[in-house]
Amino acid sequence: MYGRKRRSRDDDGELSLTPMIDVVFQLLIYFLVTFSEPERLAGLAVSRKTKAEAPPPHASAAPVIRVAVLSGDGRFAINRREVDEASLKTILASLARCSTNQRVHVESDPRAPHRALVSVLDHCAACGLRKLAVVRSRQNPH
Repeated sequence: MYGRKRRSRDDDGELSLTPMIDVVFQLLIYFLVTFSEPERLAGLAVSRKTKAEAPPPHASAAPVIRVAVLSGDGRFAINRREVDEASLKTILASLARCSTNQRVHVESDPRAPHRALVSVLDHCAACGLRKLAVVRSRQNPH
């Protein structure tokens, strides 16, 4: 009995972390080597115009119609000319008959009623004008 050494309590539950760290590094290296980034654009249907289809560089851009919604009820301006709502509808319809590819920039005064802006957008949609942009008005649009 005297010949046996007593084990200390610290040696009983010792766990070596070296093999576990080796396995983690091997897994890390495996995943780094086998990783391949997916091709993000492979599934997209993208069509580009060929040189034959592209417009010539000297071609002029489509005309822009500037509609301003002014402060006050029923006040509008088309290309800096003040008009009422009935004239606005008529002018937009005649411009749309020329070409529905025209761009329309609607400038809205912050003090203008919201229904005036919505009515301008409704008139454009009724005429077939689909290229619309709504921007905040500068100080004096007309």
